Amino acid sequence: MKSAAYPGRTIEIPDYPEMLNQERELGVETELHEAARNGQVEAVQLLLDHEANSQLKITLGRTALDLAKEKDHVEVVEILSKTETTSSKVKAFRCAWRLC
Repeated sequence: MKSAAYPGRTIEIPDYPEMLNQERELGVETELHEAARNGQVEAVQLLLDHEANSQLKITLGRTALDLAKEKDHVEVVEILSKTETTSSKVKAFRCAWRLC
């Protein structure tokens, strides 16, 4: 397990990506949701680099992108928007080849 420190918190990066996407504390949010909500650009990028799933939805169906938009974290919104665009293109390609 790796970790990275940011002002006020440390992010634990598990050895297995699927663990990174697990909801914490009674299913409230993932590390990515928390970093996006708090506008932590470097933390968001680190989590995405380690395969955090930006498509996961938490309470009220909100993604990390939704949380960043709500708080006006422009840099985080830009990063997550690029990720969602890429993810949509990959899904469309996979579905075109009947892989979804």
